Amino acid sequence: MIFCSCSLFASSQAESITISSESLSLLIGDSSELTTSISPEGVSDKSVTWSSSNENVVTVTTDGTVKGVGEGTAIITAMTDNGVKDECNVTVNPIEVTSVTLDSENASVTVGKKIELTAKVLPTNATDTSVEWSSSDESVAVVSSSGFVTGVKAGVASISCTTENGKKASCTVTVKSSTESSDSAEESTDSTESTSESTQPSESESSDSSSGSSSGGTSSSSDSSEYMFADSSTRKLSESEVSSLSASEAQYAINEIYARNGYVFKTDSIQSYFESKSWYHADSSFTMNDLNETERYNVSLLTKYR
Repeated sequence: MIFCSCSLFASSQAESITISSESLSLLIGDSSELTTSISPEGVSDKSVTWSSSNENVVTVTTDGTVKGVGEGTAIITAMTDNGVKDECNVTVNPIEVTSVTLDSENASVTVGKKIELTAKVLPTNATDTSVEWSSSDESVAVVSSSGFVTGVKAGVASISCTTENGKKASCTVTVKSSTESSDSAEESTDSTESTSESTQPSESESSDSSSGSSSGGTSSSSDSSEYMFADSSTRKLSESEVSSLSASEAQYAINEIYARNGYVFKTDSIQSYFESKSWYHADSSFTMNDLNETERYNVSLLTKYR
């Protein structure tokens, strides 16, 4: 009698492995999950080891999750325990800037003085948010790498900032001579005084304007309630806090800057009003040139909303 003993064994080793994507495109910071299929179906050990050819570009976890780290390309490999493998080509792209804007479209500066322009780049998580500054006429105005514009001579120049991918924003800067600035300040005060009573803050209107807007300025004095902007001689006001003022409030704020310097107003009602303030001290020797740079800036800003 002949006996035959036979054993049937299922395949215990992988013959092939396939990654769910042959190629993948990511932005820096983005993640995606890769999966695998292993043949034949009866493989007993389906464990996979993942690796990246360049972890400075893309990383991969033990479960196949890949993440873009830096701009470039890398190969993600999935390998079985017995050395069968497949690959996925991954390209990681930078997050591009979509827009850039400046905090002002028009500005003015006196010869020899500086103003600062600020660029806002979107999206804020763009890979490269740097900007390059330039002036259309450096004989009129020059600009530093951080956006500070210096007036060189009287005239007009366009100050631009350009992102790495070519997005651009510009501000038209008018440079005035010191004489023009003085004349402009004088005209501003004359205009303040000659405006009709309907737009001039009367004594009661001034009081209302001051109390109603004092929260807009940073109080730095024990009697700050007597001011609209208690620190308008030492702090540059912002566009946001000034744009909310009414025309009469803006007018009052201008008067207040001059009054703080002792300016003697030609309009009796205005003069009387400021004489009622404990901080007002008339100074007949005051001239427009006595305004400091911050005060000149604030007068210019407030004039736009008067």
